[in-house]
Amino acid sequence: MRKIIFICAVVLTLLPRLSAETLRFRSGEILCAELSKTMPFIMNRSEADLTGLPENLIYAALTVSLDPGRRISIYDYSLKVSGTKYRCIALRSGDNTIDGAKYECSGGGRNARCTLFFALNAREAGSGGSERLRLVCNAVPGVHELPVVFVNRGAGKFTEGRDIPDSGMMTVGK
Repeated sequence: MRKIIFICAVVLTLLPRLSAETLRFRSGEILCAELSKTMPFIMNRSEADLTGLPENLIYAALTVSLDPGRRISIYDYSLKVSGTKYRCIALRSGDNTIDGAKYECSGGGRNARCTLFFALNAREAGSGGSERLRLVCNAVPGVHELPVVFVNRGAGKFTEGRDIPDSGMMTVGK
């Protein structure tokens, strides 16, 4: 009987860590946060602001579901890693191609998704299986910083937007 109670206690303790969910932020909900050493294809790459980036890069993708009527631009959020802020370099609206010339996504209701892409210094991020980075709201500096756990996909590609469930892929308790 004690073994059954112990097993149930262990399962109930681990269950929230294994469930997927979303993470609320100022503009909506974060559905998925990933790191990859593979640079994603960026249409209109020459339009993306890639100047001043470190040589050894790891890329971050933050897929969000925008609240109805909300907009998000490449200027609204940064990622903070070890005290350094990294700007958004490109956006993807829904399942469209990542576009260096796109500066804004709009929330038109249910499932209005946008993915923000960042280029980070690989010496500061991406050494483990998951990494806690800070999402910084540039509109209100120093006030809105949200810790977000990014899953490191290594050299694998980012999860396609259509493969991310509405319930999200954020891991609880990491």
